[in-house]
Amino acid sequence: MKKKAKGKKMVFGLSLSVLGCLLFLGLAFREPVSWWIKKRSLMQESEAWREYEGHLYRLTPGRGSWHDAQKYAQKMGGHLVAITSKEEQIFINESFKKEFKSTGAWIGCSDHEEEGKWQWTNGESFKYSNWRVNEPNNATNRGEDFGVLNHYRPDGRWNDLSPDVSVLPGLIELSPP
Repeated sequence: MKKKAKGKKMVFGLSLSVLGCLLFLGLAFREPVSWWIKKRSLMQESEAWREYEGHLYRLTPGRGSWHDAQKYAQKMGGHLVAITSKEEQIFINESFKKEFKSTGAWIGCSDHEEEGKWQWTNGESFKYSNWRVNEPNNATNRGEDFGVLNHYRPDGRWNDLSPDVSVLPGLIELSPP
């Protein structure tokens, strides 16, 4: 009988040790362990992912409409990127410089719900913007309600486009829980 009790104590002690290590990892990395593991796994399987401030970024593997890109991002567990600071914009410009030489990319802002009221699809506050001069302008009168990063601008200025006018990749952002 004592052996069973001793075994239970040992298993319980081992469980506490594992739990302690996981808690330490979570505190040490300031992010949930499950997110840390997912992030590492994604980055090992593809060099397409870039990391900034605990978030992961990559372009969709194919081109499509804004809606196609958003669906793909959601399938991956994320959303089209919400660029909320100049620092994040600079990171994106530098990290995707090579890719942006030949293409722009859909980003996660839209005013399709209310014209002129731009919102991020992930619900973050729309305080930072990087619009080109005279943008957004709804120029084509075809519902230019979706944001895009311009590829020919080294400063990553944004434009508004109709969701189906341009067939572009989307810039995905995965955020920690």
